[in-house]
Parts: sequence; C-alpha cells; structure tokens
Amino acid sequence: MSKNLLERISVNNSEGAATLWPSFLLFERTSSDQFVRFSPVRRWLLGQLNPSNGLNSLTNQDLLYLAAIPETLPPAFRVPLLSLVMPLVSEMALLNEEQFLERFGPSAAPCLLDYLESGVMVDAAISFLWDWDPEAAVALLRKETTLSTTTLGAVVLACPANHLGVAIDLLWNDPAVLDASTRID
Repeated sequence: MSKNLLERISVNNSEGAATLWPSFLLFERTSSDQFVRFSPVRRWLLGQLNPSNGLNSLTNQDLLYLAAIPETLPPAFRVPLLSLVMPLVSEMALLNEEQFLERFGPSAAPCLLDYLESGVMVDAAISFLWDWDPEAAVALLRKETTLSTTTLGAVVLACPANHLGVAIDLLWNDPAVLDASTRID
C-alpha cells in the first residue's frame, strides 16, 4: 500500500506532504504497529517538508509524541521541535531529563540556550551544552549572553577541566556567581 501511495504522489510535492503529514502522524501515534515510523511514506513526507511547515501544523499531542522519538526525525527538525516542546515538557512523563535531551543529539545544541534561559531542564541542558557546544558554554562564562546568577553558577560548576581558566576568570571578577555556601573564601 505504501508503495502504491508513493507512486501516485508526484516526486516533489511539499504542499501534498504538508496536507498529509498531520493525518499520517495521527495514524502513526494511534497505530499498534511500531514499525510504521520507519515506513517509506513517512520518509517521503519528511523529505518533502521543511521543519517549519512540518511542525507548526501539528497538535501538542503530536509534538509530544515526536519529542519522545526525536531520533526518528531528520536532524533539521530536532532544534525546532525541542523549541516547540519547551512549554510542554511539564506534560511529559520524563523519567530522566538527560536521556530526553540526549535523544535529540548534538544538532539540538543551539536550542539548549533557550532551555537555560527559561529554567527548563537546566542541569541536563548545561551538561549537554558542555558536551555538544563547549564554545557556547564558554561564551556564557564570558557573559556574552545574560543568564540568571543561579544558572551561570551551575554552568561554572559543570565546567570541564579544559575550560577552568575561563571559569576562574569569571569567579575572580564576579565571586557572587556562586552562592556563599558553595564558595571557599
């Protein structure tokens, strides 16, 4: 059936894909067949869509479903998906925030700054920011982006050894970044 459908749809048809995608995703979410997410139709749909028209037409339930399996999406979809689900994260039954973020992979690193600024999954976001984009974490320590003192202190405490010089410079100039109970005076 999938092959017949693909043969009837023109090869490049982003409008048709945008129309079919929400319905296909509803079918996928409610199907007992876990392999439907690997179907040629799904691959074709995602190949025709750009992340904006592929995600903005979806319901919150669709977005949460995809957030649970982001590795099944092309990397270009992961950052916008992670951004869209940030306000919905409280609705997800997360057992482990690090496992949740890890599934998005390094391509999602740009979105981690939004999570830090919003206070959502801060510890996990800091951990992966140091792993996936240490230059962005160093920029935070250089105060190139405004963060709360508490979040900036958490970035300092998670700093790996190879970037301690930047963390020490920050603390030398602004010791209040770490609260008094954490500092050794």
